[in-house]
Amino acid sequence: PTCETRAEKKDRIRQLKLEQGAAKVAEELQKYDPQNDPNVTGDPYKTLFVARLNYETSEQKVKRDFEAYGPIKRVSI
Repeated sequence: PTCETRAEKKDRIRQLKLEQGAAKVAEELQKYDPQNDPNVTGDPYKTLFVARLNYETSEQKVKRDFEAYGPIKRVSI
């Protein structure tokens, strides 16, 4: 019976997690097909993401504020 040191155990666990993560990424990459995703709406090059909004901000307020820059098709909070 061989005993592993604390550092060896830490390295072994880290390597195992890296391998599992790489396998998961490869699996998800196989499934990734943005052209046939039913949840996608609109052109990604014409989509604006706004972060750090106040919780009390409504969709109407966001639309009103951004209409100064052009027509807005859809707002989702």
